[in-house]
Amino acid sequence: MQVFSRYILVLLTLASALSVAAQRFSEDKTEFRAQAISRLQAIGTEPAKKIAFDFKNAWDGKFTSLQQDKAHQIALRMQQKGYQFYPYFYHYFTYLAYSVAQENLQRDKLSKVLEINEQVVET
Repeated sequence: MQVFSRYILVLLTLASALSVAAQRFSEDKTEFRAQAISRLQAIGTEPAKKIAFDFKNAWDGKFTSLQQDKAHQIALRMQQKGYQFYPYFYHYFTYLAYSVAQENLQRDKLSKVLEINEQVVET
């Protein structure tokens, strides 16, 4: 029985490690974009699907390459600090999408928002 318990513990530990690795955001910016959109869509609610749609449009049409880099690096830092997808990344992607789709934030102001976010994550 003790051997069986250890075997189950090892399997659960491996499954947990693989699950965490599968949920990690990529170091590649293009793959990160796809992962963010996919994870939002996987929630399955209409609001999450709208956020995914708006995030995709903002990323592809409004963000500069430098802003994409900054948003990606912030997300990687959040991941490194152990932030969970919900609520942290969900709200992060929500306000990035909202800032462009609803508020029509200009690029210079979006850069400022990203700078502030970066400072908050580092505190």
